[in-house]
Amino acid sequence: MDEEKFVVSPFSAAHLLQQSLRSICTQGNSDWIYAVFWRILPRYYPPP
Repeated sequence: MDEEKFVVSPFSAAHLLQQSLRSICTQGNSDWIYAVFWRILPRYYPPP
């Protein structure tokens, strides 16, 4: 069911995740966080 939500509004969901990731990345966990994130939504947001 969760996958359908990403299909309906991928940009909204990805944007919220991206904002959360930015706050987490400031703590120094950006390497694996980004790896997982871009693994999930590589088509909507290209790697930084």
